[in-house]
Amino acid sequence: MNHGRILVITLLGTLPLQATAAEAIQRPQELLNRLHAAHDEIRSNPQSSTGQLTRPDLTPLIGLDRDQLASGLGMPDFCAPPSEHGCTLATRWTYFFYRWEPSAREASPGMTEVQVPMRGWAVEVNFSKDGVVHKAAWVNER
Repeated sequence: MNHGRILVITLLGTLPLQATAAEAIQRPQELLNRLHAAHDEIRSNPQSSTGQLTRPDLTPLIGLDRDQLASGLGMPDFCAPPSEHGCTLATRWTYFFYRWEPSAREASPGMTEVQVPMRGWAVEVNFSKDGVVHKAAWVNER
């Protein structure tokens, strides 16, 4: 009699985990779609404001590889460390969720200084050695 109760409890206990796993499969793509739309809106519309940006939980990005992130969100606005391969092998990608317009001025004859004002929220993604997202966070760059 006790074995039946344990079996029922075990079966009922695994059902929510399966539903959660199925939902988790869809969450990364939904999140990428939302981030992509917000990123495009902020960067393309001079009237857009980062104050209206809702900052969703970035946990669903953990476990994605570089190709998945790039296909869903595009290539990053900034990456580090610098590499001859560009951002392809960088361990940190950053997406700016604010308008940024570099300004250049002549610092000295033959030298140009470029200033990029940093003001607003950014998504910073860190990759493991295997190229998989192991950390994703909102960073306030004010």
